[in-house]
Amino acid sequence: MYPKNAHYIWIGNKPLPQYAISNIIHFKANNPHYTVYLWTTNPHRMVNNIINSGYSSQFMNLINCRDLPEMTGYIRSAVEREMSDSPYHNYAAASDILRLVVLEKFGGIYMDVDVMVSGSLGLISPERVSSTGTSDILIHQEVLSNQTRLSNAVIVSQPRTNTLKKMINYAVTPYAKNHLYEMGFGRTAGKDLLMKALKDLKDIPLREIMWVGKRAVPSLRHQITIYLTGPGLMDAYLQSSGLSQRFQTTKILNEPARFGQREDDFPGTWKRGMNGKGEWVVPARKFNSTI
Repeated sequence: MYPKNAHYIWIGNKPLPQYAISNIIHFKANNPHYTVYLWTTNPHRMVNNIINSGYSSQFMNLINCRDLPEMTGYIRSAVEREMSDSPYHNYAAASDILRLVVLEKFGGIYMDVDVMVSGSLGLISPERVSSTGTSDILIHQEVLSNQTRLSNAVIVSQPRTNTLKKMINYAVTPYAKNHLYEMGFGRTAGKDLLMKALKDLKDIPLREIMWVGKRAVPSLRHQITIYLTGPGLMDAYLQSSGLSQRFQTTKILNEPARFGQREDDFPGTWKRGMNGKGEWVVPARKFNSTI
């Protein structure tokens, strides 16, 4: 059994969008036994913004609006860098790291605020039950338009697991120590998407890639974020497990079609799939770079 905690994250100065509030309300209404947490940079402002948008204080009693969790030095430094008050902030990367930290501390289910759950979660389980027991983490993966899509928009986990510690180290080590963290060992080493991508940039120091390219060059900003902290991190974990595709399903969330989005073109309707628009890719202003 996984803890009945539901976690959402919203960082930055923009108010929480209406669709996000609706998704949280919808989840709580259909899953009243879950404790809902909304992690944000300014809980007081968040509460006021939600109430000022027309929701009662009683609604806020259903949601635990919390300041960001405590983090150790090098993790905090990576998050703060991506949340910096500059044109090059990358809230997507900061949120990627924060969701791992929250799950490592509390366990439960993390969902992006644009994720809508079709109804009650019911029993959370893997696609395939392992003979050694249920995995300490379950990852969202589904097949849409004949394509297999792995996502970090929905993650389920137990608290205080070695798996999440490894994922956090993988995500933040390049920020702090200017080298990559290898989750694999032996035959499973070096198979992740990030390491494969960086082979094409082998003549450029990792520090320059992280501090210049990832911040300001849209193609690198997109690719490195996806591979280092986003869905690529989920893939790196699966590859490092050494499991065949058949047995990787012991770490894949069952019934992924329960999670989707509100339909933009038809208000009040729902569609399958995660949001992959990547609107964070282009920084707020251009940056001269030699990469």
